[in-house]
Amino acid sequence: MNISLVFSLLVALVAVVFAVQNAQPVRVTVFSWYFESYLVVILLLSFAAGVLAALLASIPGRVRKNSELREYRRREGQAQKQAAKSPPPPHQPTPPTP
Repeated sequence: MNISLVFSLLVALVAVVFAVQNAQPVRVTVFSWYFESYLVVILLLSFAAGVLAALLASIPGRVRKNSELREYRRREGQAQKQAAKSPPPPHQPTPPTP
């Protein structure tokens, strides 16, 4: 099993246990806007927002890797076609050893 998956599941489990043990209502204030809800909801929404931010941050790297892989495969295919068209090099016998 992938170690990052195990780590992610462990972090999620700890977050859920923490939220369930602290289920009192809380008030979140941002500038003049406020939101009241249970700590469970706020913690899980914050966790989901962090996961979404991480996924969005990884998109440019994934796109770059995919385009590099596509270019590598294209060049490899061209090299294989070129090698198939060219005749094999002539065989040169090795001189006998004294």
